[in-house]
Amino acid sequence: HIKLDKINLHHLWELFLHENFKFHIKKGTELIEADYHFTATTEGAQLIINKAFINVSNFLLAEKGKTEHLISVPDYKISGISFNLMEKNIEIAEVLANNAHFKAWLNSDGSINYQSLFASEKEEKPAPQQEQNTDKENDAQWHVTVKKLALNNFTLHFVDKTLQPPAAFNVTSFSLNATDITNKPGAELPFNLGLRLNDDGFLKIKGHTVLDPLSSNIQLDVGDIAIKDFQPYFDKFARLDVISGLFNVSAKISLLQEENKPLEINVQGESHIDNLVTRDQISNKDFLNWKKLSLNNIAIDLAAKRYTIDTVKIEEPYTRVLIRKDETTNISDLLIQEPEEKPSVVKQKPIVKKETIDKNEQIKPYFKIGKIEVVGGKSDFSDLSLILPFIVHIDQLKGTVKGVSSEKNTVTNIALAGRVGGLSPVNIIGKINPDKGDSELSLDFTSMSLPLATPYMAEFAGRKIEKGNMSLKLKYKIVSNQLTASNEILIDQLVLGEEVENENAAPLPLDFAIALLEDSDGKIVLDVPITGDLDNPEFSVAAIVADALINVITKVIASPFNAIVSLIGSDEDISKVLFASGHAVLSDKQEKKLDGLAEALSKRPGLKLEIKGTAFSQYDWPYLQAEALDQQLLQIRVDELNQDNKKKVLANDITLTKEEYDRLLAELFIQKFPQLAEKSIFGTPRLIDPEMGDFYQIAKTRMAAIIPPEPLQLQKLAKARSKVIAKYLVKKGFALEKIFILDVDVDPKDSDDTIATILNLTAG
Repeated sequence: HIKLDKINLHHLWELFLHENFKFHIKKGTELIEADYHFTATTEGAQLIINKAFINVSNFLLAEKGKTEHLISVPDYKISGISFNLMEKNIEIAEVLANNAHFKAWLNSDGSINYQSLFASEKEEKPAPQQEQNTDKENDAQWHVTVKKLALNNFTLHFVDKTLQPPAAFNVTSFSLNATDITNKPGAELPFNLGLRLNDDGFLKIKGHTVLDPLSSNIQLDVGDIAIKDFQPYFDKFARLDVISGLFNVSAKISLLQEENKPLEINVQGESHIDNLVTRDQISNKDFLNWKKLSLNNIAIDLAAKRYTIDTVKIEEPYTRVLIRKDETTNISDLLIQEPEEKPSVVKQKPIVKKETIDKNEQIKPYFKIGKIEVVGGKSDFSDLSLILPFIVHIDQLKGTVKGVSSEKNTVTNIALAGRVGGLSPVNIIGKINPDKGDSELSLDFTSMSLPLATPYMAEFAGRKIEKGNMSLKLKYKIVSNQLTASNEILIDQLVLGEEVENENAAPLPLDFAIALLEDSDGKIVLDVPITGDLDNPEFSVAAIVADALINVITKVIASPFNAIVSLIGSDEDISKVLFASGHAVLSDKQEKKLDGLAEALSKRPGLKLEIKGTAFSQYDWPYLQAEALDQQLLQIRVDELNQDNKKKVLANDITLTKEEYDRLLAELFIQKFPQLAEKSIFGTPRLIDPEMGDFYQIAKTRMAAIIPPEPLQLQKLAKARSKVIAKYLVKKGFALEKIFILDVDVDPKDSDDTIATILNLTAG
């Protein structure tokens, strides 16, 4: 029997260790007691130890020259030790320690403080290599068994000094309990481990392990781990503060190491992160938050590189997206770019035969998420790069994303719904094939307040929006990197506001365009198809949509009658009304045309009609000459009467009789054409050449022909044509106050070969 009691560990350190190591044993006592039996036999020395007991009390260890305790062990016991040298067997009844405390840190070079602490200060020569013992009996493995292991209420203060600022962690209530620990092949080692991290977080591991061959089945439970405690690690990658958030996981983990095979690790479990709040360090505003992110039915097979999750559920997520004046975003600003490494000499890798490549490395990773579910989502979007700032809030976002997988030709289905500003519904439905890069996406916005879009209107056309709602049906399809899309736009009760100074705005007469497009109910319907090549480096969906809108509006303005004639299902040109030469009477065909115009204008109450009457010397005057001759003769008769009468008469006061008309015509004709006509001896007018025909007919034709075009008569005809059009449209119900008769135009320069009165549309 041997007993060593009250051994002063500090004195032992001073005698044997203080010159060799960098640590300092400040305090501690040790008790060693055992029964032993030593025998020299023909087979060799035999040492048997029974009932051995080791107890270390009040142990304190510090770094040499420092007073801070790095290791503190109040009580450490190893009892019931049995040792058999020849049988190479060690059995321990119990290992017990309570309330031990450790302090450790990771130095800036990545080394742990204990590495240098326990390294010898004296340079040791390498021990000479010993010849390998080929005696199989002497190489027999030692068998070690610990019946009970109980480490209770340990604490650890750990600091990672590789970070700035350093990350600090406090592990408390650390307990490890295990029974029947042995290194015998096939033996199961049950254990139970628990700890608390930084007061509120906890970790529990319970299960059993087999050391040879290595296998393990454990239950892992981690809860309420404060993510903000890991802030120094996030600072390396992002300018983002974690304000709150608790990490939790519950999983069953199995390990298996079979001979000549890679380590198999399988995980089955659930995880969730609760009450996450992150804040942008630049603007000091919330960036990404959620109430709960749940990962349900996680299945991980590391050897097969297979990762699946049944459901990912995000409750009340929130994100904030900001585009600044310089078109940078808060997302890009958050990411910290690592400095580029200087190019180094590339060493040629040795050629490896395919046969030597690990089969595990040839396995392609497989991942699958059955469903991603969003409940009660919110988002704030701000675009400050526009002429006027654009800010919109989206809330009540909910829906699912199904079929996220690495499987070939997998189709991911998207179905999301939310509201803009808490009022306007938005629905997103689509399919994406990541393998081919093809996708179909439909976005529906219903009754979205148009004043929200004022910044985009100001950027696009230099106008504010005073009033209106908009509904959008956007359908995008990508096949082989070629985009085809349709944009169905419904605008209701649009009222434009004041102009915004913007030199880059498209010069569009929007008031006129609105009047052309807006129906009697105040609605505008547009269909804007777009196409594009995603392989083009200058491709931009926003630019394509803007160009398409400009093209649609420009086309409408350039051909306003084409825009409204489609309302009556016709392709006829209703911008002109044709007349017969010298007449201001509508034909049946022209009346039918005006019927269609009246119907179309009734559907576009914002339009006014301008009528510009025309007349043509070439076409109209030949038909007006006879009337001009009649007026000449009437005026001659008026002059005759006014010579004899003191009371003057006007042309409107008299009517020529046939006798008077014939007399005046004959006199005027003989006067103008004496070579053609004369009076007989009886005073009767006659043609010198009777074969020319009837005297009065020839006289009327010849006299009318020499009358030059009279602008007033042509203007009168043009005005009559304008009036007859206006009267007909009013008769058909078009408001008189929306009709404007313009000054007439005689012999317009840009006319074609038709006798047409020109119509024009303006905004009302």
